[in-house]
Amino acid sequence: GKGGVMEVVLPELPPNLELEKHVLDEKLLDYINLFIVRGGRDDIALPNGDTLLHTAILSENLFVVNALLENEPYLGQMNENGETYMHYAVITGNHNIVGRLVLAGVKNVDATSLRHGYTPYHLAKYQYDTKIIEYLEPHHNELIEKQFKEREKERAREREMTLKKEAERIAAYQKQQELEAEKKRAQKQEERRKRKGRGAGSDIVVGAPTNMTHLVHVDLDFRWSGDNPAVEFEFLSRLGSGAWGTVYKAVHKKSGYIMAIKSLPFDVNSEAAAKLRKEINVFKGCDHVNVVRYFGCYDYGEDSVWVIMEYCSGGSIYDRLKGINCEKKKFTEMEIAEILRSVLEGLAHMHERGFIHRDIKCGNILLDVNGVPKLADFGLTAHIGGGEEANQACGTPLFMAPEVVSGEEHDYSADVWSLGITCLELADGKPPWINDHLMRVMYKIVHGDPPNFRDASAWSTEFNDFLNSCLRKDPRKRPSCRELLNHPFIQMVPPVSTLEALAKKYQLERANAELLERSEDNKYMPHNLKKRTGEEPFVVKDSPFVESTKKEEEKKTPLTKKKK
Repeated sequence: GKGGVMEVVLPELPPNLELEKHVLDEKLLDYINLFIVRGGRDDIALPNGDTLLHTAILSENLFVVNALLENEPYLGQMNENGETYMHYAVITGNHNIVGRLVLAGVKNVDATSLRHGYTPYHLAKYQYDTKIIEYLEPHHNELIEKQFKEREKERAREREMTLKKEAERIAAYQKQQELEAEKKRAQKQEERRKRKGRGAGSDIVVGAPTNMTHLVHVDLDFRWSGDNPAVEFEFLSRLGSGAWGTVYKAVHKKSGYIMAIKSLPFDVNSEAAAKLRKEINVFKGCDHVNVVRYFGCYDYGEDSVWVIMEYCSGGSIYDRLKGINCEKKKFTEMEIAEILRSVLEGLAHMHERGFIHRDIKCGNILLDVNGVPKLADFGLTAHIGGGEEANQACGTPLFMAPEVVSGEEHDYSADVWSLGITCLELADGKPPWINDHLMRVMYKIVHGDPPNFRDASAWSTEFNDFLNSCLRKDPRKRPSCRELLNHPFIQMVPPVSTLEALAKKYQLERANAELLERSEDNKYMPHNLKKRTGEEPFVVKDSPFVESTKKEEEKKTPLTKKKK
């Protein structure tokens, strides 16, 4: 033939052979052998779609099977019923043919027949043929593993798409917030132009510091009346500073009372203008032993405003937590219960007056001189029923409730979730997910399970139940602050405070720091105010509210008589 290829011509087959029924006699097999030897093709289909290899396998002729396989046929060939060579081999139960096909590289052991719906592997299982199963199982497991990896890749792609969509949603939300803030800034500028004068008693529309030792809060509705605070106060030390201003410890010379003064930069375009207004509104609406108190505010100079508040000499719980961690200790369960009880009392008071705090965490819980915990920092507070919608995603992300992260409308139960995260911060030394990326944290809050203690067995059953009650994903199922005050864990609080020692220790540390600061020519004073000399000496006293605070705390739990 052309190109050196021999043309094979077979004699006509006997007319009585029924190839459709796969019946082969010796004479037909002789024809097939001769066909192969002379270089014929093996993929010519019979009337039912079977190839010669299909037919040879079904006839269990190993010689013909070997000859056809040596001719390197396409091993994935199927007939019209979707049956492969391996289907036929398993049906025959011939171990030698199955082994030969496996050796030749036939791996489609999971192809499904259109006729009966079985794969070769399932047929072997159905027939309980352990030898054939032994041949096919490695390839079956290989396919299962491959499918598993493909599914994992698909899930990873889905998770990535979900995170991407969440990031786009948050970016769009932030853009909307920026536009709204720009609109509000324009309105504030217009209001500012209409204001008449700037002195003591004028309205305050400036921002408040948010990233510092938060010594803030109020109960009285008045502004500072009297002389310039720079003259009336002696500044003792700087307590903290942040992007929006600085907080100082100062003593009122005439009375000798120690107070905290927050110095805020005056900028009519400041985004923090609304935050101070919110704080003042909370101060006016709340008067409680577990809420930091407010004494007034004063426009100082042309570029700052001072807010005068109660001084909490025990520092924040976060300050104490850092000190405890450095000493490789933890808060005891009774100390945690006492802190939570005071926070719940303050929150219940706020909630009953329509306020949501929205930023509960250890950094916003302060201790006074007697170790009484007090809530602080109300720049993110929302007022339910006060014309303000509580649907903004605000606060510290690690402490946000799922409904807050999602930007949904929320209520007082969002504070209960934040309190649960604060429980974990107190117990474990830091909040959950502290090392995760912000986007991953927000995804886990919304879509993951609620966090738990690192070692739940280290804490009592009551504490575990209290935590689970706070961290219910459905806000409707979370108990109120008043209900939590009756929880067995809170009822365990001893009558005698265990926090006063912590407050005293912080005061000692603060006093040592002040000695160092005062040796630097009073550089911490606002506007570089220098210490005045030649004045009458004065006696430093505690806040006038310290004794009343102590009495109110004693009312919560009757004190037991101390043993002699």
